Amino acid sequence: MLLHICSKPTLVISRPDAAHEIMKNHDVIFSSRPASSFSRKLLYNHKNVAFAPYGDYWKQVREICVLLLLTTKRFQSFQPVREEETKAMIEIIKKSCSSSPSFFALVDLREVLMSLSNDVTCRINLGKKYGREDSVGKKFRKMIAELSYLVGVFNVGEFIPWLAWVNYVVGLEQKVEKSFQEVDSFLDQIIKDHILKRKIKDYGDHAADGVGQDFVDFLLRLQEDKSAKNTIGRENIKTIVLVSNTS
Repeated sequence: MLLHICSKPTLVISRPDAAHEIMKNHDVIFSSRPASSFSRKLLYNHKNVAFAPYGDYWKQVREICVLLLLTTKRFQSFQPVREEETKAMIEIIKKSCSSSPSFFALVDLREVLMSLSNDVTCRINLGKKYGREDSVGKKFRKMIAELSYLVGVFNVGEFIPWLAWVNYVVGLEQKVEKSFQEVDSFLDQIIKDHILKRKIKDYGDHAADGVGQDFVDFLLRLQEDKSAKNTIGRENIKTIVLVSNTS
């Protein structure tokens, strides 16, 4: 069934055989996500594997993410990080229990497990965790939460172009621009810190095999590799790392 949601044609598939036809025989046609002006602005013109349209660039970024960043060897190299953060989580639960005056202690496991996931992801992607206790960590979490919301927020201008001015009236366009500037500045500083770290002598001991490197380190190394057939620039590094943290 074909529906037109304002200016957007939407195909509704309700039968298994029709879904099979779409997913198997016409997958290339339907493989790209619908373009959004907000996500295009916030995610550097869709230069990441999650939002990039299907094509040569998407294949290249997918190869970097799946075959280079997420190999078994690289996954195993981050095992100490996962173990350290899991132990830290257990200590937090222990402290919550010991500080309780009664036999039973209330622990918000949802918050604890989300913090664990956030800390592991940040250390693997950025080389540092941004905890909920420190001010930088709070700012980082707020930025990511705001960006995730704005990427998926309803954009009236996408569906009814002549009502695009509503986004300015309600402040959505201003929020998108502010969010992008904050996240871009934050990621730019992270990359500068990593470049500075790479210039330190002691860091060269781990550079050859990738041990001790996070995703930003690896992408910077890939960018410097003149023999590799890639078009990785600073914006590509930012958006790949950003989507890894928000997903």
